[in-house]
Amino acid sequence: MRSLKTLVVALLTTVALLAVPALAQAAPTALGSRSASATTGLQSTTTSAGAEASATLSQGKPNPCKRFKSSWKKWLICQAVMKAGGMALWNKLEQVARKGWTHFKNHPTVKRYVRKNARGLYCILTLKC
Repeated sequence: MRSLKTLVVALLTTVALLAVPALAQAAPTALGSRSASATTGLQSTTTSAGAEASATLSQGKPNPCKRFKSSWKKWLICQAVMKAGGMALWNKLEQVARKGWTHFKNHPTVKRYVRKNARGLYCILTLKC
């Protein structure tokens, strides 16, 4: 049984070592083809947004909505923010929330994207509620 475990670990290690260079070679060509196709009109906007989304996923940046699986209301608020502006908007809202509730509720970014869910989002970002 022990030799079987050793064999499985050796095979998985070999596959992982062989897969890393292949993935490293595929990544630059995929990004190059995305940037080349991103030069045409409306399609370029969606392509570059898709390229940014896949680039952030490949970099291993965490999805902040993952931690709200237990509360569907918080998860919906998080998903709305991600749909509106993604991690850039989430980071901007975190910076605004650090300045306090009065600044947060009157900030134009909050009024534009969050509106009636401002209090819930402030509670999510600061954990002060």
